[in-house]
Amino acid sequence: MFQDRFAVAQFSKLVQEYKIQTVVETGTYRGDSTIHFLDFVDNVVTVDVLPICVGWAAGRLFERGFTLSGDPGKFMRMRKDQKCVSLYQGNSPEIIRGVIERLPEPLLFFLDAHWFAYWPVKDEIRAIQPRPNSLIIVHDIYVPGKDYGSDSYNGKPLDIDLIREDLNYVNNNYIIFYNKEAAGDYRGILYAVPSRGEK
Repeated sequence: MFQDRFAVAQFSKLVQEYKIQTVVETGTYRGDSTIHFLDFVDNVVTVDVLPICVGWAAGRLFERGFTLSGDPGKFMRMRKDQKCVSLYQGNSPEIIRGVIERLPEPLLFFLDAHWFAYWPVKDEIRAIQPRPNSLIIVHDIYVPGKDYGSDSYNGKPLDIDLIREDLNYVNNNYIIFYNKEAAGDYRGILYAVPSRGEK
């Protein structure tokens, strides 16, 4: 996402407008987005099913002066000044269900774990539970009328029809919109945000 200047501008706007303090990211990979999120918020929770991805991200944070708080394993907390990153290795819906009640709201969920045989995006959204003031961003989604890149699962596109019921479960009054412009990697992005009355 952070290769796309339009996506960065939209993300920054949402963080400011909704006073987001914590980003929950699924799909850590090499920690690129994890590190960029710290430019906007003080707290990041990132989850990946692969231990090597959590290790890569932790290594990059060490290089930037972050220190480890607690024993490494399936969970690591790293800090630098007021910034805190919690890194989890495991099934993202299970992790979300286990930590969500301890996180300060409103939360922004950046869902980008779409690579393997089990696609967790529907379960990730359900794990958020009814939480009307949370924001959800789904990366690599099909944007109607655009030729942006998107993912597919078992022959089905990652599109609004796949996740509509799940989004409604979290907040049936979400305002849903897509990126109108793209740059860099040209990927589709869906935004689900509360109406102003629910902030």
